Amino acid sequence: MLQNISIGLFIDGGYYAKVFHDAVRNGYILHVKKLMKFCVKYLADHFELDEADCHITERHFFRGRYKAEEAINRHKIEEERKFEDWLIKEDVVFHYKHLRTVENEYGDEVEIEKGIDVWFALETFESSIARNLDIVVIFTGDGDHEMLLNKLKAYKKKAILLTWHFSSTNSVSRTLSEEATLHIELSKLLPGHPEYLPFFEKSK
Repeated sequence: MLQNISIGLFIDGGYYAKVFHDAVRNGYILHVKKLMKFCVKYLADHFELDEADCHITERHFFRGRYKAEEAINRHKIEEERKFEDWLIKEDVVFHYKHLRTVENEYGDEVEIEKGIDVWFALETFESSIARNLDIVVIFTGDGDHEMLLNKLKAYKKKAILLTWHFSSTNSVSRTLSEEATLHIELSKLLPGHPEYLPFFEKSK
């Protein structure tokens, strides 16, 4: 049996925020700490590994955010700092880029993430090679990461896609799912596997 399995968890922050709010509306809570524990438990079970030999050695979170002045105006500073404290407590490395203001098709100014998806892919791939990760888990629903999964597999990494969709209207693209060594869709997994429910405790 393989020993000292090194796992990397790479979280798309925009996707995490959406799933977090959807989970709350559906009676669950999504915690970074419990998400990591779930990954270790499930991957050990699936690949028939000793859970004690599986370790998340890389933890990364990527997100676009407002510049300080805009965050103050929107009363976001306290919320952002509390979440960062949460990430720091769990030894998660966070990567931020400022949101960009663009004009939409109706002529209104909107803030969008720009370049964070490319950074996510580059950092994930580089860390996987440099840190010699055995298993790479990406928590995202972004179909543009299809080639990231493909490249990870080319380098003999187990490329795991982790998603959680609460309706068919926002389900992950088929090509992204098919590129993964393993696709874990929590909405399909949890109802039939109560042993994993404690990792996503019901909100009160």
